[in-house]
Amino acid sequence: MDAKRTGKIINSKRKEKGLTQIQLAEILNVSNRAVSKWENGDGFPDITLLPDIAKALDITIDELLTGVKPEPEIIEIEKSQDINAEKKSRAKFLISEIIAFSLAFASNVIGGVLELKLFNVRPFYVFIEIYLLVLCMILFVVSLIIFFTGFVKYSSEIEKIKNSSYLEVYLFTIFSLIMPVFALFRILHWYNLFVFYIYILACILILVLFSVFMFKKIKGSKNE
Repeated sequence: MDAKRTGKIINSKRKEKGLTQIQLAEILNVSNRAVSKWENGDGFPDITLLPDIAKALDITIDELLTGVKPEPEIIEIEKSQDINAEKKSRAKFLISEIIAFSLAFASNVIGGVLELKLFNVRPFYVFIEIYLLVLCMILFVVSLIIFFTGFVKYSSEIEKIKNSSYLEVYLFTIFSLIMPVFALFRILHWYNLFVFYIYILACILILVLFSVFMFKKIKGSKNE
């Protein structure tokens, strides 16, 4: 047992409770000189007084002797640290999302406008189309890499992924596919492959229904 360490703990906890040395001495039925002696580390409290000192200072005997916080408080601190770590991980993933969505948006705008402008022109006939489509595909691939790399890292750093995070993955996937779908529709239109329109429209319908299902699921989980 370290008298100086215990003295510092008594001094610190007494001040936290707003007690003077005289008031603490009166509670313990000792002289204020004895309290001063303990706090200076010049002496150790009698063993029989330890429970009363701990009770007066609202701490455990173990904390009084060692300065170590009791288990419940340690758990609360660890929970707080976990929450802070999760917030940092979420912030990093959010940055990845913003960058990925920005790149996907640029790909969709460039590719969408290009495909609409050249809808009645044979695909890949104009050289500028090839260059711009290559640029769009690069943006598309890079956005996927950034988003899913961020998501995988985020999911490995937290204990449980929320349903809303899975919804974000789903929405990003749909959003990033707008430009490729535009290009596919144009190719089908030019080569008169109308039979494939049915399959594409069916896929879109399935995606819409799945979106509604996911939205209701997320909403339901939030209300629980």
